[in-house]
Amino acid sequence: MEDLTAKIAVHDQQIKSLEARMKTVEDMRQGINELRVLIERQGSNIDRLTEIVGDIGERQKGHESRLDAIEQKPAEKWERVAGQVISLVTAAIVGMILAHIGLV
Repeated sequence: MEDLTAKIAVHDQQIKSLEARMKTVEDMRQGINELRVLIERQGSNIDRLTEIVGDIGERQKGHESRLDAIEQKPAEKWERVAGQVISLVTAAIVGMILAHIGLV
């Protein structure tokens, strides 16, 4: 009978050990599930950030084209003014030559 009582005590101890290990496994499973949920949220946030960055890129392209247009306006005005000055100087020189020859 003592042998049976000792075996029961050993089994009880093993059962308690297994229950503790099972509790640890369940806690780990719960932690893994929580991590899975967090990772899924991160994936969704990354997708959202990707869309936002894409939108920002598109806006930047629009800003660049408008900025290029704004930067070109003074250059175009300068080219027109320079062209007019060259035309006036050329006309003055031709006028002086014609006046010197006596045709005017």
